[in-house]
Amino acid sequence: MTSQSKVTFNLDRDTPVPLHYQLRTQLKEAIKSGALRTGDILPSEPQLAQMAGVSRATVRQGIEELVREGLLRRHRGHGTFVSTPPIRAGGYDNGTGAALQSRPSGAVARVTRLSQEALGKQAAEALGLDPATSAAVIVRLWSQDDEPALLETIWLPGVEVGDVMSAAGSDRALYEQIEQVTGGTLTRADVTVRATFLPDDVTQILRAAEQSIGFATERRTYTSDAAVEYRQTFVSGARFSFHMTLSRAQLLEP
Repeated sequence: MTSQSKVTFNLDRDTPVPLHYQLRTQLKEAIKSGALRTGDILPSEPQLAQMAGVSRATVRQGIEELVREGLLRRHRGHGTFVSTPPIRAGGYDNGTGAALQSRPSGAVARVTRLSQEALGKQAAEALGLDPATSAAVIVRLWSQDDEPALLETIWLPGVEVGDVMSAAGSDRALYEQIEQVTGGTLTRADVTVRATFLPDDVTQILRAAEQSIGFATERRTYTSDAAVEYRQTFVSGARFSFHMTLSRAQLLEP
């Protein structure tokens, strides 16, 4: 069932604003207002062109911009659908910088792997430890509205799988268990976010397009005595936006 009755256009041909941008903006407002909801299928390009009184090329350009923003998704042979809203990563001023929260409200985690392994080269280099160090490894897939959103892998050096098995699905429970097992108190986490091409295996799991640009988040968590966690999170660029709030003091920094 299409959402034709939910979409109306009022394009102004007397303004210098391009028609494709006006169409994109009005579709985006319909999504933000809830007139178009997640899972709704848009009318076809010819139908949209007729409704807006523009060419199919203009419609296609406006649609493609919303696809790149992650607000729409194309299913070949089935049409164009309204997507689950992109994940919004929030930052807050804690006096020393911004902390990140990169999971959407209502996201659900599923533990897909829980194993005891050698730490390996990547995690070992990140934490400054021996690659042969035994570690509990947790892989979690976060989904929102049944759509895969985030894939994260967690390495816990010196921790046994049995000690964290019951806490693997919850960060709070996991960190409380880490403190109990290590006897230390968590003091800080360093977080790095970078743009990257998603690895092929991650692309398949997140149902992203081939050669998709996404974001990789790396977290190193420490107690006062040692590094206790290395975490890597992948998210498709089409499903991620970043928001940060700066304090007045930060705005006035020289």
